Amino acid sequence: MDHLDIVRHMKNGALQKKKICEFLEPFYETTNLISGSSYPTSNLYFMQVWKIQSLLEKSQTSDVPVIMNMALRMKVKFDKYWKDYSIVLAFGAILDPRLKLKFLKFCYQKLDPSTSDVKTDEVLEKFKRLYEEYRNTFSGSTASQCRNQSPKSPEEGRLAKKRKMVLKEFREFDSETQTSTEKNELEIYLKEGLIHTNKDDLKYNVLHFLED
Repeated sequence: MDHLDIVRHMKNGALQKKKICEFLEPFYETTNLISGSSYPTSNLYFMQVWKIQSLLEKSQTSDVPVIMNMALRMKVKFDKYWKDYSIVLAFGAILDPRLKLKFLKFCYQKLDPSTSDVKTDEVLEKFKRLYEEYRNTFSGSTASQCRNQSPKSPEEGRLAKKRKMVLKEFREFDSETQTSTEKNELEIYLKEGLIHTNKDDLKYNVLHFLED
């Protein structure tokens, strides 16, 4: 091996190491992001897992044999967990006002345009069922808590009783005037425009939106 061959071999080795580092870097970034404790992370899972899936699928045809072999083996394990948990991860993205259902459509379209609509509809259907179950379970919880609280004074008790009567009449009026075409909170939320912020998008505190 002459001098030029040695230089060429060293350059190829350096290039291969660089590509391997580029391949592994997103896994490192995702691990650090999801393991953060100073901000909510459940809404970030879908985005990060989708990035990993896209990277693995692309790397299966890499011109670097080491990367291609790693990607093939990692994809086998990834598919196992993605199949089991992708729906739950998607729920977190839907509840992020910056992402919602549009982001799922975007991601699924990137992965496989032929199945994107079916996957999006499947997630939405399951999310609606979860929402209905939650609404049926907790719809009266606030009223029950109010009934169980003891008023601090007779005057406060009297005023609270009047408020309850007014609210009761309003609920009766509301139920009588509602039509079947009216949307529930979930449908209204999904129809609203996305929230755009100049803050660090990855560490945006979605809980602040829910508190408003």
